[in-house]
Amino acid sequence: MAGASSHTTLSEEFNSELEALASIYSDDGEFSQETPQDTETASYVCVVNIKPNSFSIGLKLSIPEYYPDRLPKIEFLPTDDSLTDESTLAELLQFLYQTASENKGAPMCFLLVEAVKDWLVEREAACSNDTTADIETTPTHATKDSSEDIDDDDDDETQHHHKKKKGKGRKKPPVEEEKIKGKKPRMKTATEVISRILWDEQLCKDHFVIGYLDRFLGVIEKDFSEFSWEDIASVDYDTLAIPKHRIQYFKYKDDIVWDKTKRLDDVFGSTGSKITIIDVIEKYLKENESREEKESDESLDEDGVPEEVESDEGDNKGTSRKKNSNRPNYFIAIQINNPDIVNKVEQVQNELCESDSALDDTRTSLKKLHVTLCTLSLDTPSEMERAIAVLKEEQNNLKALLAPATLLRFQGLQTFHDRVLCSVPQYNPVVMKLADHLCTAIDDAGLRIVGTPHVFTPHLTVLKITRKQIKQGREHLDYGLYKDHVETEFGVQNVDSIHLCSMLDAPRADGFYYSLASVDVSPEN
Repeated sequence: MAGASSHTTLSEEFNSELEALASIYSDDGEFSQETPQDTETASYVCVVNIKPNSFSIGLKLSIPEYYPDRLPKIEFLPTDDSLTDESTLAELLQFLYQTASENKGAPMCFLLVEAVKDWLVEREAACSNDTTADIETTPTHATKDSSEDIDDDDDDETQHHHKKKKGKGRKKPPVEEEKIKGKKPRMKTATEVISRILWDEQLCKDHFVIGYLDRFLGVIEKDFSEFSWEDIASVDYDTLAIPKHRIQYFKYKDDIVWDKTKRLDDVFGSTGSKITIIDVIEKYLKENESREEKESDESLDEDGVPEEVESDEGDNKGTSRKKNSNRPNYFIAIQINNPDIVNKVEQVQNELCESDSALDDTRTSLKKLHVTLCTLSLDTPSEMERAIAVLKEEQNNLKALLAPATLLRFQGLQTFHDRVLCSVPQYNPVVMKLADHLCTAIDDAGLRIVGTPHVFTPHLTVLKITRKQIKQGREHLDYGLYKDHVETEFGVQNVDSIHLCSMLDAPRADGFYYSLASVDVSPEN
């Protein structure tokens, strides 16, 4: 790719953007690199010739050293079919700088190119409506269905350009128009949502679903990762690619977070909700804790041993396995062994038990502190061997995923169902991807995952009320008991190993769960 290999001072995300642009705009003259005239203000300059229809624009982006925390310089270059109206170009330039400002801190070059492309399509639509009043649909660029597929992005924005074209006098910039009384704020387009999902490292693409309009079948849902976002004219018939104007909504897991017809935008919060996708993720983690927690909460005691199974740890012979495919008997976990965290958990446990001695039996063993990544039902030696093989085979992939280092910061206390007192680590997208990766590998191996991994909530258990204690009259943990610790700092755990733990066997010599396998996932030196 032109220019990408010579670029060494900017981020990997920027290089990924360039690779995507060079791949999509691969024809002669569509993508090029220029030498910065002023190296103090720009570390990289790229030019993209954008021509989705009869109009075209040469977009020049001068990238500063601290991009994307600093905005690129945006310029237009003349082309054979470029727009020449200065007021129109000024309006577009203001719109692009506004878009760049709203996305400051996140990769935005791909977003700006796509914004220009959509703008050109909408501009041609506006001109077409001016000259042919009876025609309600707009011309399109060449696709496999050129009679219908308009690569514009959303009806509101198309109407926005129609009104400006029909108006007389000076054209108001987008910012000015939104200040007009009663004017709805500009809703972020599907292109901008796609760009954020593609480039925001905090988001996992596998968690998003797109609802799009099929001409014959109505609205269809497909996973975001199934789509190709290259130019439709360049893909083959086996590739799933759609015009963006057909996108009706985006889902994060089960929740709609962007809906064109309802003007709902909980990805950027552009329509006034002030809710962003990060807020949605955090709320999802807090309010939709996994069903596996409910299952284990009902069937396991504080050490993770099913209550109906008698354990004889004294003779260290292990336990019998009562097979029940609906309940887990193994789990994959991160051991919490940072002395600072262990000591702080012990201190909090002591303080809580001093105020209520009946809580002594609810303590989590300090030698068994862990964060569960997923729970399994392994009933045969063959299944156990396959689970061990999965961990060993995925060891290098896990190391790469967690590199250079992955930390879990534990602060504060909260409860699940008022029965489990725990500390939920600060949101870390890498840990979420780690759990997803493991669940996918385990599922691909034909092993049974118990619970609901797509609503995974990592947590470190401090106290847990068992079913036995509920029968004795202790039904919940009062907020007043732990309110002084809702902001307590426990410490930071480095994720350097993953363990396949048994819920039924006697613990190891060091007191932690007996492990069928343990793999080192610390980065290579």
